[in-house]
Amino acid sequence: MYEGNTNMAKPPKKIPCEPDREQVSMSNALARAAHRLTLSEKRIIALGIAFTDQKMKLPPNAGWKVRIHASQYAEKFEVDMHTAYDQLKSASRRLYLREASSVWQNKDHYDDTVEFNFRWVSSAAYSKAAEGWVELNFTPEVAPHLIDLKEKFLTYKLKQTVALQSIYGWRLYEVLLSYASQQKDKEFEFMEFALLMDAPNSCYKDFGAMRRVIIEPAVREINEKSDLKILEVEKDKKGNPVFFESIKKGKKVTGIKFYFKKDEQLKLKLPKSSKSKVYTKDDLDRNSTLARPGETYEQALRRLNTNK
Repeated sequence: MYEGNTNMAKPPKKIPCEPDREQVSMSNALARAAHRLTLSEKRIIALGIAFTDQKMKLPPNAGWKVRIHASQYAEKFEVDMHTAYDQLKSASRRLYLREASSVWQNKDHYDDTVEFNFRWVSSAAYSKAAEGWVELNFTPEVAPHLIDLKEKFLTYKLKQTVALQSIYGWRLYEVLLSYASQQKDKEFEFMEFALLMDAPNSCYKDFGAMRRVIIEPAVREINEKSDLKILEVEKDKKGNPVFFESIKKGKKVTGIKFYFKKDEQLKLKLPKSSKSKVYTKDDLDRNSTLARPGETYEQALRRLNTNK
């Protein structure tokens, strides 16, 4: 059973940002929790995880900090600098309020479960100075699911989710990936699936809405843009492929089942970016001719990265 922290958390450890890191790992339990994040918040959290040394040893009850620059966000997710600034700023304000939740088996009593709620970060700071950045302070509660993982965890390259433009596609990808190494299919109870997908209220009692809003767009994105393949189950009355099995009691849909496989040999084919170089403060330091007389770092970077 998870036991809450009774001691004051130790000061967080500052982790240097390594832009070339692209791997995201998390426990299967965390992947199967309700994340309650928007797409931009999910991107920031994922980038924070990718920039973390996940093999480090943290002392008990300790969190850690990761700083993400707007130029790194723009480059990874192929957005312009204005969009990167806006998404970092708005997401940093909301991330402190976001919490994940799950129901896990009680390790002390196997016939019991524990409902566990925790925050992703204990603070999220934003600065628009120079190139702009957000600094996340991950909580001690999330540490066991991201740091020094030994078993029952999933790993994927960040590039596998860069092309996903829907939070539902990303979440379904992570959830199914957490099962992919052990099984080739997974059945979810309807309410369980709705919670995992952070479905809007309109989907909870209307399977047709769930299918249109979440399932079909998410499956389409995953099959077109990732290394996970959700398999066709049947054809509908119009001859269109159906990629899930509806579990019914009478006429009511009570569950959803997916069949899937991970293609280890698949090379992700993303559209080539037409974007030119994203300039950073280091570029200005190395080449002073990039800045105009009297410009600050912030002014020069905004001009260089938006007027292309």
